[in-house]
Amino acid sequence: MFEWKGGTRNCRPAKGYPSSSLLFMNNDDLKYAIENGIIDLSHIQENIEMSRRKDILEQYEAGIWKASDGYWKIRIYDEESNKRKIVKRRDREDLEDEIVRIHKQKVENPMLSEVFTEWIDRRLELKKISLSTRQRYQQIFDRHFKEFGQERIRDLEPEDFTSFLEEQTAECDLTAKGFSNLKTVTRGTLKWAKRKKLIDWSTEELFYDLDVSDREFKKVIKEDSQEVFSDAEMSRMVDYLKDNLDIVNLGILLMFITGMRVGELAALRWEDWIYNSAGRNVSIIKIRRTETRYKVDNKTVYGIKEFPKSEAGVRNIVIPQGCVWIIQKLRNMTAFNEYMFVRDGKRLNTCTFRKRLYRACEKTNCVKKSPHKIRKTYCTILLDHSIDNQMVISQMGHADIKCSESFYHRDRKTLARKQEIMDNIQEFSSIAK
Repeated sequence: MFEWKGGTRNCRPAKGYPSSSLLFMNNDDLKYAIENGIIDLSHIQENIEMSRRKDILEQYEAGIWKASDGYWKIRIYDEESNKRKIVKRRDREDLEDEIVRIHKQKVENPMLSEVFTEWIDRRLELKKISLSTRQRYQQIFDRHFKEFGQERIRDLEPEDFTSFLEEQTAECDLTAKGFSNLKTVTRGTLKWAKRKKLIDWSTEELFYDLDVSDREFKKVIKEDSQEVFSDAEMSRMVDYLKDNLDIVNLGILLMFITGMRVGELAALRWEDWIYNSAGRNVSIIKIRRTETRYKVDNKTVYGIKEFPKSEAGVRNIVIPQGCVWIIQKLRNMTAFNEYMFVRDGKRLNTCTFRKRLYRACEKTNCVKKSPHKIRKTYCTILLDHSIDNQMVISQMGHADIKCSESFYHRDRKTLARKQEIMDNIQEFSSIAK
């Protein structure tokens, strides 16, 4: 691309190549040429800017017109109003200057909301997140970044994000989980900004230096009666479900004996049930997928994700032999369908089971509980019966026993049962009258 004359290091662009081709010289040659005045950097920079300007204007050329009032005009999307607006100038060159300025601002210094959108769209494209997760991240962003999201990324410093995160904790009365969700969205957006070279400071240092403690988070106190079905409640619930057997109530009974998530229940296929496994009359259900839901045109769409909630969620749940009748009854109802839970040719979704459980709680005079409370009840029963840790996490699909013990184990004994236990403690008998 370059010609060298004689033994000297004088250079000029080879015929047919622009001066910007000098950018492809190796570092030593380029340094020598600059130091010896062979290359005029200001001239090269000017050519680069002219070339960039030409490339930008080519993208907008078709939209420029001269109106009857003598002004040159173009319709350009306005980020603040979220609408297209007309930009006009008396001279075409002035209009082109404005087009270049707007374009550069959009590309070189986008709003925080644009960086966020690029990040989640890219993750969705690479299938690192599901459509439902993308929509959940969008909801988090919309809730917290209403004004802050309109700021230009290059105009913000780490201190701006630190103040923003600390203020959101107080203003929105965030729980620890809520703050964790906010950090996830903020961290992902900033990592994408750094990858695109829009910022040059450490994102991890920002989070490390945050002045936020657990004491600042909103504490949500839930009574055990709200979190699990007590012995008495479970007895009433099971009797009601057995007395009103249909495909939905059979599904709720199945959750009580397996502890599976309602999304896993709705995604069960008949290929997931294995009876007489290993020739030992063992009945298992394989958990390999879950239901996912997302919005399309403000309508909820339910789909199947070919992977459960977590890696540990891939598991085989052993079913008590005395409860196999539940699946056998289901088999008689939907044996010729791909999915276990089908009615009128359509797969039942999680919403169907959730609504039915709420109604059953009302009918049986139980505290209103979601399907996830059945899962907590199941885990509590296993732990109360001293099932070994490995089996507990295997049945539950947890990564370790700490999750089962810390977040799922609740007290489901009635006051009468607690009284009986306390009365039978021998060490207290000497004190009693």
